[in-house]
Amino acid sequence: MSNGAFVRTASAFRDFVSSEPGSKYPAEAGRYHLYVANACPWAHRTLMVRALKGLEDVIGVSIVHPTFQPTRPGDASDDHCGWVFRDPLDDPVANVRGFGTVSCDDCIPDTVNGAKTVRELCAFGNLCALYEALFFISQYRFLFFLPLTTRE
Repeated sequence: MSNGAFVRTASAFRDFVSSEPGSKYPAEAGRYHLYVANACPWAHRTLMVRALKGLEDVIGVSIVHPTFQPTRPGDASDDHCGWVFRDPLDDPVANVRGFGTVSCDDCIPDTVNGAKTVRELCAFGNLCALYEALFFISQYRFLFFLPLTTRE
């Protein structure tokens, strides 16, 4: 704007999960899966609402490790780091900046697609566009809500 005021852009995601007939996202057990990072306050809130609403058996969840890791560790020409899925039984993971290690205790692997990284998850068939998923991803925040039955 010419006066320097911040103008928020309208959200592109205005659909809701609903039990109404003809809903774009019908309410069905097992149809949706949350991909979250506990380090993100927005994603953490979705886990709280999921628990408060009693939806733990209805909406699945995968939780990434809270530190960024190389997303293609075997590729010396690719230095990208991002969210990775780990097993809670894995050894603690060193922070890429060398500030100690962090346990994998709270991690939940991707049981839907078997992805090892969020980068890999988004690359599956151009996932973000193909499934019209609701997502928010940046360097410090991660929440990905995926309607599963639209997968082919």
